[in-house]
Amino acid sequence: MSSPRRCTTRPIAALLVLLTCTLPPTAPALDLAGLAALLERLDVEAIGGAGQWRAVVGGRAVMVLADPSHGRLRIQAHVTAADALDEALLRRVLEADFATALEARYAIGGTTLWSLYSADLAALDAAGCAAALGQVANLAASFGREYASGLGPDGRPDASPRGALVTDLVARAAAATPEQTP
Repeated sequence: MSSPRRCTTRPIAALLVLLTCTLPPTAPALDLAGLAALLERLDVEAIGGAGQWRAVVGGRAVMVLADPSHGRLRIQAHVTAADALDEALLRRVLEADFATALEARYAIGGTTLWSLYSADLAALDAAGCAAALGQVANLAASFGREYASGLGPDGRPDASPRGALVTDLVARAAAATPEQTP
């Protein structure tokens, strides 16, 4: 004869309810309209619509591509021709992807080296998108020197002008989010 089983679902259910009730509210995810409004709020000279914009962030031309049918967002900036990368430079770019690029990345697409950020559109809020814009612009601008996105190892903006750009963009994104407007 087997011994009776104890039911453990009640404590687990209670824990789930407790965790759900105590988690901080999350910022709303971006859709195309929210992304367009954010780009306008950030004052990055965005031109375009329907999921495709060109903008100027920190003096760098940046493309913002959103595909709601696949739930993806891509932010990218031209860095240089891929042919310009010798073995040492390619290695340096890969090291940056590991150590200093953080959320943005260097990537080769076709004949171009890009600074790139790719994310799940539904998981990205205004602050995250603003930070990504700054990181992509910074990574493109710092190619050949620091190869840095403006975030430190802890994921926060560093003390450089690159970090200041990310901080400024995030502050502008938060300045007039829909939750804060009457």
